[in-house]
Amino acid sequence: MMKKLLICGLALTFGVSVMAQQPSRLNDLKGRNLKDKAQVVNGETKTTANGQPAAIAVRKKTTPPSTQAVSLVTIGQSGNAFGTAFGSKTALFAHPVINSVAMVFRSAPAVTGDVSSGCLRYGYSTDGGTTWTANAGPLYTSNGTNAAPLANARYPQGVIYNPTGNTTPANAFVSHFSPTLAGVGISGWGGHGHGSIALTGGTATAVEDLRDAYLIPDGGALNTNDNSFWLSNGLFDLVSGDYNDTMMLAAGVWSAGDYAYTYNSIYAPVDIDAAGGKNLAATNVAWGNNGTGYMALLAHESFAQVADSNLYPVIFKTSDNGVTWTKVAAFDMNSFDAFFQFGTAYTTGFEFDMNVDANNNLHLAIAVGPLGGNAFSISTGAGDWGLFDIYTTDGGNSWSAQNLALPQTFRGTFTDGTNTLNEDSRPQISRTLDGTKMFFTWFDTDTLTFGVTENTFPDAQTMALNVTTGLWTAATNMTVGTDADGACIFGNVSPFVLDAATSGCYEIPVSILELTGGGVGVQCDHKYIDGLELCDAAFTVAGTPITVANLVAQGINENSGTTSFTLSQNFPNPFNGSTQFNLNLVKSSNVTVEVYSVVGKLVKTVSYTNMAAGLNTLTIDASDLSSGLYTYTVVVGAEKATRTMIVK
Repeated sequence: MMKKLLICGLALTFGVSVMAQQPSRLNDLKGRNLKDKAQVVNGETKTTANGQPAAIAVRKKTTPPSTQAVSLVTIGQSGNAFGTAFGSKTALFAHPVINSVAMVFRSAPAVTGDVSSGCLRYGYSTDGGTTWTANAGPLYTSNGTNAAPLANARYPQGVIYNPTGNTTPANAFVSHFSPTLAGVGISGWGGHGHGSIALTGGTATAVEDLRDAYLIPDGGALNTNDNSFWLSNGLFDLVSGDYNDTMMLAAGVWSAGDYAYTYNSIYAPVDIDAAGGKNLAATNVAWGNNGTGYMALLAHESFAQVADSNLYPVIFKTSDNGVTWTKVAAFDMNSFDAFFQFGTAYTTGFEFDMNVDANNNLHLAIAVGPLGGNAFSISTGAGDWGLFDIYTTDGGNSWSAQNLALPQTFRGTFTDGTNTLNEDSRPQISRTLDGTKMFFTWFDTDTLTFGVTENTFPDAQTMALNVTTGLWTAATNMTVGTDADGACIFGNVSPFVLDAATSGCYEIPVSILELTGGGVGVQCDHKYIDGLELCDAAFTVAGTPITVANLVAQGINENSGTTSFTLSQNFPNPFNGSTQFNLNLVKSSNVTVEVYSVVGKLVKTVSYTNMAAGLNTLTIDASDLSSGLYTYTVVVGAEKATRTMIVK
């Protein structure tokens, strides 16, 4: 009943929204889900359909004086820009204990002599990012083909493994983890390559684990409690290519000079949308102290809970170093009307980052704005949407949000006539090693200066939180007036900051990509921005949080597992006329099937008396229903389960 009341309440809210303030400009912009990303990057060529000219980020011709000593240092080169595409990953990593920074990236064979750009190199600094050794390695040498063993690597992520008690950079290691094109499934993925090398150079290990589905790690994090390296993945079906309601966590434990990975599955269902697929936009994982960690996916769990075709974060938590996980939050994005006051439905963008503070509380950096005119799209007019820190102060029971910025631009399109890559604001979170200060960094273009409306000339922007005092810094453009002014495309930010040379100041490690070859499909340069600092004296701004409703806490998650029966998805789906589903009963039972419209109205009920134990195939006659989304709920005694179906 609570679920029905909530859905009706949402419908009422939407019904009166035309009377409220409206977004200034609707610019519907839909992101790629993980399935789409796999298919695009596999081929590494996407012919542009919009005919836009190349947009290459270059420094402004006229700049104001720099306010800090910032310099660009070369980390290395890649054969193209695809390795750092589609939002941030843990590729740049700073370790405060040894004041060292490393970045893992795909190779540029013309520079390194490697057999293909599917090999991996890295750059490293042992003096806090001031000087770098570029194109070190190789870290991973592929066979140059899209077939195992050691198939071509893509999307590399990496961390610095520092043995407990070590303070010497030469005794630390760089370790990577990458999906590989091992030739399994419809998109040819199926492999996970990993390996390690001494930070200052040596002989690398190289291993490829083969999986029975394609997995593309989206988020990666070092658990400093035990130095384990964790990566989050959505598991995709080999035949359909759809997400199969299973999150995979690759957990790496250090042994004999490399991380050895085990794969843990978490049931995390995503509902079927009107197009007949499952939208999983992104995943992530983050760790705090004493075995506390969080895993999240950006998706749409159930249209029975939230009627609109929007995205929202779903959060899982562990308190035992990942042995068990419990869902603690799924956010009601309409809570953000308290900030925007548009009186309409809300959604997130298509990427996010997260980190955990000193009190083991999660922070999540993400774009939020009005739902666009199309399913799973967001209104991106300047002022329509914002970047937020969604956070908890009590371990995940209640949640709040602090606005970080109302960026001028949302997405930049980078094309060379043959290849096109789109990049959004890439929000990322760093922290001090003790977690007492959190730094939120994103990338946005000054539209007045550059005369553009796209995010093609971004600067690095940061706002930081003192967890102890609750005070923030002002949002600060960190690169205006520097050599990186307007050139911060494809930005990566380390999950940890470094102590700056001045006491009480912190350096935010940021790397960017320079399209020095003229586009995204040819050789490009990775650069480190040395000298981006914020200091304790800047934490003077009081926060202005809003409350974010937690659907899990409100008790409307009725799709949990059952013990007296199992329920299949209907087939066919979508369908005309009638559809079927399988119901497997543990014992003979009375069964009721209820069909609801997308706004929670009961439109059909069928009851069965003493249905036999075992497998039963039931039919739903929908010939009298209009096309659209519906849910069917099966009730057996005190238990129930719900699935979504689509009538064409």
